[in-house]
Amino acid sequence: MFLMALMATLLCEAQPEDLDVKVLRTVTVFEAEEHLNFPWVFRGPGDFLAMGCSIGQHTKTERGMRLMSMDDGDTWRVPEGQTVGGMGTLLRDGRAVDLSCWGPKVNDDGSYPATTLYYADGGRKLAEKVAGAVTLPFVMSPHFHRSIVEMPDGALLATIYGRQEGHKKYTAAVLRSEDGGKRWDFLSVIAQSEEVGNEGFCEAALVRLDNGDLFCAMRVGGPLHTTRSTDGGQTWSAPEVVADHGVDPALVLMSNGVLVLSYGRPNVDLLFSSDGTGREWGPPMTLYQGPGCSYTSLVEGTNGDLLAFFSQSGFCGGAGTGPLNMIRLARLSVRRK
Repeated sequence: MFLMALMATLLCEAQPEDLDVKVLRTVTVFEAEEHLNFPWVFRGPGDFLAMGCSIGQHTKTERGMRLMSMDDGDTWRVPEGQTVGGMGTLLRDGRAVDLSCWGPKVNDDGSYPATTLYYADGGRKLAEKVAGAVTLPFVMSPHFHRSIVEMPDGALLATIYGRQEGHKKYTAAVLRSEDGGKRWDFLSVIAQSEEVGNEGFCEAALVRLDNGDLFCAMRVGGPLHTTRSTDGGQTWSAPEVVADHGVDPALVLMSNGVLVLSYGRPNVDLLFSSDGTGREWGPPMTLYQGPGCSYTSLVEGTNGDLLAFFSQSGFCGGAGTGPLNMIRLARLSVRRK
């Protein structure tokens, strides 16, 4: 069974006609006797990577852990201090920033508490915690998820989701901070519908494209949807279906201009937009078939390879055995023909 699990990693032959995509190798980042899931990975300067993941059975014995790599993912270890979380972002000034806001109770003034964390040395060392607040024009206990984007004017955008009062399904929204994270103001609703998916719009991944557009992919409890903003996040296009399923989408715009989208459940799949706009995609490529949470992370390696992280593990089932409880890393070459 262990051998079959290791062989479950594969790459479908389908790929964009103008791209040459190959899996170079797939390795184990970390292995444990308990479940390992939810690998979120931060791309730091040089060869520094930081990962946040969970260890333990989901919703039962689960707790967080962090790993770091100083050699672009070749080796990993538990850091001695607090490194940036996997949902953090590297800023232009060399610091890293992360946001702690997960369904907090409302403040007396109607805002929601949040903490913005800044890390020195590109994310290697916690330097400052900024106590702040999230302001919304409606009642919705906000959950920060996945993306912080630094805009050209220095403002920070962050994606959240939650259930608005009076709605049964999730709303995805974007916040904007112009004071370094003391105040996160509501900017816009990315998407909300009581008719789409079993869950509504949630788990939004956001990236700023080379032309300045903001591009967003979202889970709905059904087909995966994408949308874009051409005005800095103030308004969004009507969401469009890009895949017939998908949880926790991840996006990366590679230095060669290729936009990559990962998603899962079942499997772990990749989509490639060779012109980097997200308007046209090649056929889906299945990277992994096997047990796991199907949450993924994508970063670009320092040599230009695509690094795709996923879990090969039990999830909500039994305790499992050690060999099946792994965070895995696939290194892919993504080149233009």
